[in-house]
Amino acid sequence: MQERQNNRRLYFQELATTSRKYYLPYIQAHKAIKAGMNILEVGCGDGGNLLPFAEMGCCTVGVDIAEIRINDATRFFREAGAKGIFVTCDIIKFNHSENSFDIIICHDVLEHISDKEQFLAGLKRFLSKDGIIFFSFPAWQTPFGGHQQICRSWLASHSPFIHLLPKLLYVGFLRLCNEKQETIKELL
Repeated sequence: MQERQNNRRLYFQELATTSRKYYLPYIQAHKAIKAGMNILEVGCGDGGNLLPFAEMGCCTVGVDIAEIRINDATRFFREAGAKGIFVTCDIIKFNHSENSFDIIICHDVLEHISDKEQFLAGLKRFLSKDGIIFFSFPAWQTPFGGHQQICRSWLASHSPFIHLLPKLLYVGFLRLCNEKQETIKELL
């Protein structure tokens, strides 16, 4: 496991830096970001991508299926003195008013979604009339495109391409490496 996978605060800070240096300028080239705008991040993890938006006065909402990540995001935002709402939920089941978000961020999420058509249709209902969606994702077919570097086991975290195994074999391998069920769920 890489240090940044072990140290969630460090990972949070790295995401905030990346968002500040790269995502904000890219998004601002397509849509002006102003205080009071509503920002949703799907698969927000520890919430680092949202911090620069919160610092600009935006209303930030992060949704993730991993409760431990939502707990971290809530804590890290509180420690940073930032405001944000974080919800443990599958985005398909997320209960929020329609057409309410000016920007939706999906960073390293799309590769984990099995029914992409349903996912995209679901996102559309949250988007405001002039809203935009920002997608970024790793190339799935690369050695570590499955994020297995988050595994605690040295073997699992250093094995390239294992995420491309059939699901049954992949899950079996992760269990053999004594990965927590929570980690396995996050990787799938």
